[in-house]
Amino acid sequence: SLLLTVQRIGGTTGDVTVDIATAGGTATPGADFTATNATLQFLAGVTSQVFSVGILTDDLVESNETFTVNLSNAT
Repeated sequence: SLLLTVQRIGGTTGDVTVDIATAGGTATPGADFTATNATLQFLAGVTSQVFSVGILTDDLVESNETFTVNLSNAT
């Protein structure tokens, strides 16, 4: 698994949420990594959250591959 950190900047009062969603680049969801969709909740005073993306292994010889993580609907 790959652990990624989302950091809250600009104040720590009140609760906030943000949606995360992975998207394939040169890596293919389901073949190279596990597609991830979730909502992270930052309670008052919390400045970072960690989430994981499963990295899938196979027997193919491949160059480095990429995927993106999109953040949306921040409150």
